[in-house]
This record gives sequence, C-alpha cells and structure tokens, in this order.
Amino acid sequence: DFGTTRGALVQFLSSGRAMFSLTRANAFLQLVREGLPRVYASTLDSKKGLERDLKRACETFILHATGMAVEPLLSFLGKAAAFTERQDAHGSAGPAHQLLDQEFATPAAVLELLNRLGETLPRTLGHMRENLALYLANDATQSILLKPVLSNTREALTRMEALLRSHYTSAEENDALAAKLIELSSVVVEPGP
Repeated sequence: DFGTTRGALVQFLSSGRAMFSLTRANAFLQLVREGLPRVYASTLDSKKGLERDLKRACETFILHATGMAVEPLLSFLGKAAAFTERQDAHGSAGPAHQLLDQEFATPAAVLELLNRLGETLPRTLGHMRENLALYLANDATQSILLKPVLSNTREALTRMEALLRSHYTSAEENDALAAKLIELSSVVVEPGP
C-alpha cells in the first residue's frame, strides 16, 4: 500500500529547511521512517476457485447436453404448459379449447415429434458417450457427467407421459403415443461404471 509513501513525500517536499536539520524533525529521516510502503498479505484459496469453476462447467455441460438430447420435447412441453396455463387463467375448457386441438399438439404432430426424437435420441446419447470417452479416460467420471443428463431426459419423458394421460384420452391416440414413449424410455439407460 503506497498511501503512506505519498503522504511522506508531500511532507518531505513541503519541509524545505528541515531537510538538513540534525533533529528528529529531519525530513530525510521522516521519509525513510514513514514513507516505506506497507505490505499486506492475503491468501487465495485456489482450490475453492477451481472447484467452483469446475462445478459451473459441469452444470453448463449437463444443461447443454440435456438440451441437445431432448430439445424438441422440452420445447413442446413448454408450449403445452403455456397453453394449459393460459386456458386455466381464462377458464376456457370447451372442446375447441383443448390442447390436442392445437396445431402443434395434434396427435399426429405429437407422434411425429416422438418419432423424430426416437431417431435422434439414441444417436445423440451415443455421440455424447463417445465424446466423453474420448476426453475422459475414467469411466466413473463419464458416468458422473452422463447420469444427470439421462435423469433430466427421463424427467422430460415422464412429464410428457403425464401430459399424454391428462390431455389425450382416446384409446388409439394414447396407445400409439404411450408405445412410442416406452420405446424412448428404453433408450435412456444408465451407463455402466
């Protein structure tokens, strides 16, 4: 801290006659005695900082990987939730105001979404596993990163199943969509240690 040095220099320059005096008021002696900068020691726990950064990077990876795996499904669930919340707020529950009558949520559109997810999900999860194996040699570390992604994917599939049960009541619609969900759920299995 150079705060005291500046003050001592100002005092040294302002005391013209006292520079050469042989007393305690000698400007040179005061500059040496009071003008030295003070050193303050502080410690930084680099391990905590590294752990915080690593945790943040892992969380970002998990969110990004989950998004890559089931983004169309998450988008659909978001739209469906917004529609049902809007319907609940307005109190419209007539046949023309049902979720499955909406263009994005017709049984055919939902089946197409689930079919597309059935094609991309195994490929995406496989690619994720390959990349983790490429960069992380330890199987346990790979598992630690992949388990939350699989858990989030299962959660999205469970939310979709609940939505289907509550809004798609026709037996044939429900059977076809439920069969596709079961097929998707079988893709999302825990990795080996």
